[in-house]
This record gives sequence, structure tokens and C-alpha cells, in this order.
Amino acid sequence: MPFFSIIIPTFNSARTIERCIESIIKQDWVDYEIIVQDGGSTDQTKSLVQRFGDRRIIFNSETDEGVYDAMNKALRRARGDWFLFLGSDDALFEDHTLSSCAPYLTCADSKLVYGNVMIDGGTPWAKDGEIYKGEIPLEDFLRHNICHQSIFYHHTLFAANNEYNTQYAVCADYDFNLRTISTTNPIYIPLTIARFAGGGLSSTQGDPNFELDKWSIIVAHYGWKIANSKFKVYKKKIRETASRFIKEGDVKSAIRALIIYIKLKF
Repeated sequence: MPFFSIIIPTFNSARTIERCIESIIKQDWVDYEIIVQDGGSTDQTKSLVQRFGDRRIIFNSETDEGVYDAMNKALRRARGDWFLFLGSDDALFEDHTLSSCAPYLTCADSKLVYGNVMIDGGTPWAKDGEIYKGEIPLEDFLRHNICHQSIFYHHTLFAANNEYNTQYAVCADYDFNLRTISTTNPIYIPLTIARFAGGGLSSTQGDPNFELDKWSIIVAHYGWKIANSKFKVYKKKIRETASRFIKEGDVKSAIRALIIYIKLKF
């Protein structure tokens, strides 16, 4: 069983996939597998991956329903203790990234450990070259996600068919992180994990399905944890969520949301 499973979903990624894999192959830590889950590319993605000739690289190509479906398929094949997801245009930050992170993971008393990313190209939420974003308290996490390129997930988090919800085409990782962090206290490590390439789905597109459900997910999973003054900025969202629960006939959830709202109002 390798220590790391590094999962890379691809589709027509010939322009960037070599750089991504090279950033892993150059690591001074060698106990890993690379799972390239391809969506049926018609360019040179497959030949470029196979050119590395490394037995630690597992290449699978089959049709999928988007990036999170590809990630789910890869999860079912992964054998490592800790999972890291990279986009095909991302890269590990330095040649010793994995060896620097491994001691933290070995000693971690959490199943979700995260660090930073360096922004490679501009995004709507961070500048080119910026180290993003440091430790994120819960009240900030409810506003914005942690970059999944900076997160190490223990393999047990994905047990019992716990996978990415593919109805969220852009924010399934945020949904997964919200659900996971509600029961797992994340650990921040002061290391930069990856170079995050701007211009991908999360940088350029919204996810209306997720935005509609986001606060229902938060109220359902965090409940009384968010009924204190640190979360007052969200009281309007929680009131709106209570109204939605009422319309859906979910009386129990509506009452909980209303009580949280009242606590935050005063």
C-alpha cells in the first residue's frame, strides 16, 4: 500500500499533463502511486503519460460525466493511505513537497490535513504568485472553500461509498469538505503543497445547484456549532434557509434553522 495516492483527472490534457506528472516524478519521496483518470481524450494525453514508463503511474481511460465523476472512479482504484487531487494543469510546489508533508500526516490526529497553494495565473479570488490562503477558521470556511490541491484526505474518509456528489458540477469538492469538516477537525500545516493553475472550472464558473443547497447543507451538518456570535454575518442566509425548509415541508430542520437565526440576531 503506497503512502500517497495522487489522483489526476484528465481530458485532452496534452498541453499540461507532462509538467504535472514531472512535478511528482521529481519528488525525493518515492512511496506513491499516480492515478490518471482520463475521460476519453482524443489528443496525445495517453501517449504522453505512457512515455514516462513508470510503474507507479496507473492510466485509465473511459467516458465520464465530468471531473468529479472521474475523481470518484479513481477513488475506487486508489490504494494509498492519503489521497491528493491535482488538476492536470497543476503541479506539486517543490521537489521535496511530499517528503515535507509526510511527517505531519504520519502524526496527524485528523483525517483531513491542508496547507497552501501558490496561484499560477490570476483567479477572481487570488492574484498570480500569491500564496493562498493560510489557516482558515470555520467562520471563513463557510464563505469559501479550501483549494483541494492543498488537501490531503485519509483514505477512510471515502469509505462506505462516500464520494463526490456529481450533481454539483463545479463545487462537489466544497460540498464534500463541508460534510467532512463537520465531523473531522482539519489540521493546517504551514507548507505550500501545489501550484494552482487559474482558469479552471472553480476559477471561471459558478455552480447554481450548489449555491442553492449550500446553506441547507451547512445547517444540516453544523447545527448548533454555528449558533454563536462568530457567525452573525450569516444570519440572513440562515433565515432564508429556514424559509426554504418550511416550503419543502421539513419542519424539524426549519425549527432548528429558526432557533439558530434567533440566537444570532440577539
